[in-house]
Amino acid sequence: GLGYLAEALLERCGDDHGVWVIEPDATLHRLGRYYRAQSEYYRSPRIHTCFVSALAQVSRCASRIPSDAQWVISPYVLRLKRTEWTPLNKIISILRAELASSDFYRPLLTESFRRNEWRVALMPAATSALLDGSKIICVCGAGPSLTHCLPALREWRTRIEIVCASGAVPALLRGRVVPDWVIALEARASILRDLSDLPSGTKLIIFASAHPEFVEQASRFECYRGDGADGLATRGGSSLIPALDFALRTAPETIALLGADLGDQSGPYADGSLRRTEAQSDVRASAPKYASMRAGFERILQNADSRSGRIFHVMTRGQALQGTVKITPDEFAWIAQKNLNCEMIHV
Repeated sequence: GLGYLAEALLERCGDDHGVWVIEPDATLHRLGRYYRAQSEYYRSPRIHTCFVSALAQVSRCASRIPSDAQWVISPYVLRLKRTEWTPLNKIISILRAELASSDFYRPLLTESFRRNEWRVALMPAATSALLDGSKIICVCGAGPSLTHCLPALREWRTRIEIVCASGAVPALLRGRVVPDWVIALEARASILRDLSDLPSGTKLIIFASAHPEFVEQASRFECYRGDGADGLATRGGSSLIPALDFALRTAPETIALLGADLGDQSGPYADGSLRRTEAQSDVRASAPKYASMRAGFERILQNADSRSGRIFHVMTRGQALQGTVKITPDEFAWIAQKNLNCEMIHV
């Protein structure tokens, strides 16, 4: 806009803080400079402005902003979103979902970190582990496509290594499939129910954000930490994101992503789990949380181009993640049966 919001924020923050502005309208910025050339918005070295005319530029611009920055969506940009397309439209939906989630989780996370940090710091790093390169690595979330894949997971279990989000554990166990690795990230008490029947000795990747009561009881598992200087990616609102990041870093060959439907078009998430699922919205619409999840997945997939193995996204409907090959549950069953990890797979 014309810079009034940026100036107000600059006035409220200390001298050691800056304001970063992502501006979709370069013409409006030039107009403001013409009429407000002497204003703080155009003169302060602590206000940094970058211009975007395409979605790809948003990512490059955002990469320059400190990771701990607070995000503010201006009313001006929200009005633009309602009346016309701008490259910020998609990222605004993602940010609004993440900001709402942050408001809910902030008090939970504060308590979790206070009680957990020292315990988690003593665990070996998850990135020091290696997955079995002779097997297909299945990364499992709680989306409805997981249910369709349970028969193949059960039948070809010895040819598969499973890394899963905690929310997928109840569905896997009900399908008589015990995972090899489980991500314990969830700060809510739901993780206690999700993992109550998980066999002792299962490998867990635990984050300091996990519910403190669960972390205190985790000694019966083989525990690794997901936090740290080289920690796993977590931004995106899903425990499946660090699960995929772990697989990408430690698995040399084929990865199959299951239960990551990224929408309600195929049924409710956490179907068959111990959670109450919300009433489904119009399947033609896409909830902001799914856009946030997709962005989280695609951020880590961008760094996976050099991998020799293939990444399959198993789903019946919807758009597969960039950097993956979309296959159906039936095609996944065929891959599991053939166990073609050491050959080129054509689907």
